[in-house]
Amino acid sequence: MDDIATRTGADPTTEAAPMRREFSIWSAAMLGFVFVSPIVAMYMVFGLGLAAAGPGFWWALLVVLIGQVLIGVTFGVLASRWPMAGGVYQWSRRLLGSAYGWFAGWAYMWTLMITLTAVSYGGALFAAAAFGLDAENRTPITVIGIVILAGAVLVNVLGRAAVRIVGFLCLIAEVLGSVGIAFWLLGFHTVNGVSTLGSGLTWPPDTAFMATPFVVAIMFAGWSFLGFESASTLAEEVGEPKRDIPRAIVGSLVGVGLVVLVPCFAFLMAMPQDAAADADPVAATLTAYLPPPVFTAVMILFVVAYFATVVAVSSAVSRIAWSYGRNGELPMSRHLGRLHHRINTPTVATVVTGAIGILLYLPFQSEQIYLLLVTFVTAGFFLSFAFPIAGLAIAKIRGTWDRSEPTFLGRAGHVAGWLALVWVIAETVNVLWPRSGDPLVDWAPFIVTAALFVVGLAIRASLRPKVADAEDVHTSSVSAEA
Repeated sequence: MDDIATRTGADPTTEAAPMRREFSIWSAAMLGFVFVSPIVAMYMVFGLGLAAAGPGFWWALLVVLIGQVLIGVTFGVLASRWPMAGGVYQWSRRLLGSAYGWFAGWAYMWTLMITLTAVSYGGALFAAAAFGLDAENRTPITVIGIVILAGAVLVNVLGRAAVRIVGFLCLIAEVLGSVGIAFWLLGFHTVNGVSTLGSGLTWPPDTAFMATPFVVAIMFAGWSFLGFESASTLAEEVGEPKRDIPRAIVGSLVGVGLVVLVPCFAFLMAMPQDAAADADPVAATLTAYLPPPVFTAVMILFVVAYFATVVAVSSAVSRIAWSYGRNGELPMSRHLGRLHHRINTPTVATVVTGAIGILLYLPFQSEQIYLLLVTFVTAGFFLSFAFPIAGLAIAKIRGTWDRSEPTFLGRAGHVAGWLALVWVIAETVNVLWPRSGDPLVDWAPFIVTAALFVVGLAIRASLRPKVADAEDVHTSSVSAEA
């Protein structure tokens, strides 16, 4: 470790020192669960999916969950081989080299920073519903979103104990605001039959396949199970990472999946006819059955869940940036790779990534801000996922993947890797397919991705990474610690 500190110009007592292993498997799984958050996973795109395919949107969620489990298992395989902070970034660079890994992490890091903006904005919409504000007025919504994001950054700066407390509050909010409401709706307010779930599953005449309701619904449902891989960012803060991190990744995803499917089913069964046509069918359904004080309390629970998700995203992206800084692969690496001398967390990286998330509110200010943010985040995650999954496939074909070393789920894990490759390609194409008719929504992801790629090329060309090899000194030190 001292060698790394010397090459990066870091003070080994404050910047290159390893993180403390103070998290358990439950902490890692909770980060993945809170990051995805069933409340955020379902309610953020429920209206969009319902408008696309009606109640048949529920089946799209199930299809996406199965596909994401394949990705989760594949990430578990990689995490059991390389349990390091940085996840997608670290796995990709060790599969196909530092340049490939750098761009994988670059895409993933920007996706997470846009996610900070998207989820805090979504939380602001529920805060507006709770306090009777005009959700159509973007100015107060943006201000509330910035406050939520800034508060999440503050929680991460305060340290791991604060993150755990927020995670626990989120679990309470999920139990009451998701599972509790689901069983209450199913028990007392079921007005629709299960047969309604068949709507939206047909192929309308004269409609292109990529524009069919169910395919579009799968595109929106892609948002619902993103972020489970964030459990891997705590790999260097967990006692037994090779064993615990793969379990945390898959376990958090399956847990979220079950908690999403049940409330979604409950809302579809309880939704009044007029609520289905409302701009916010979730709020309209709850308004129909809840007295105003209870409705306000539920909206506040939703805001708590959104806030906890922003905390989890901030925690994840800060560790990606810290991992880059530790390797000297970004501007300001000396500062980004620094750990706080007392609480041993990447506070500088946390503040910098949070500030960028706040600044991202500016270019997204348009009438389509909500749809734009959802599209950018969903596309960004699947593009980021494609890097390590494709890298694993290429390494296997080249014969550079060591099959003799035990990995998560053994042979079944490797089969899942090939199926995950098919799924991630199909869903990436689906998310990016230009179908809305609005040039801003259809082509903005391509334009921004190209711009970020060019900026990334310029940054990488201007730097001389101090730790660029896939198997650097830090790898051996992490292996020894694990």
